[in-house]
Amino acid sequence: MKPRIAKISLAVAIVLFFGGFGMLCACPGFYVLAAVFAGVAACLSAGRMRVWSLVCTAVCLIGAGTDTLILIREHQKFKTSSTTLSTNDINKTNRVSH
Repeated sequence: MKPRIAKISLAVAIVLFFGGFGMLCACPGFYVLAAVFAGVAACLSAGRMRVWSLVCTAVCLIGAGTDTLILIREHQKFKTSSTTLSTNDINKTNRVSH
């Protein structure tokens, strides 16, 4: 029973991993979920299956970390650009011409 669960978990992990590429946003959730399934497969399998499960887990965690860094940088850029934009808008509206 364990080898069957391991194969199914690895298949789900691979589908979720490639599904993460299809997202139009930097969403680390797909990669984290794929890493969980690959970790289950690594615990329940042996031999080559365990090696591939560990490789899949590592790649999924790298993908999740990369997407998380992208989200943090986008948030920082948005925060600085919105502050600059609002300051410029206030300065433009406060001008009084006679």
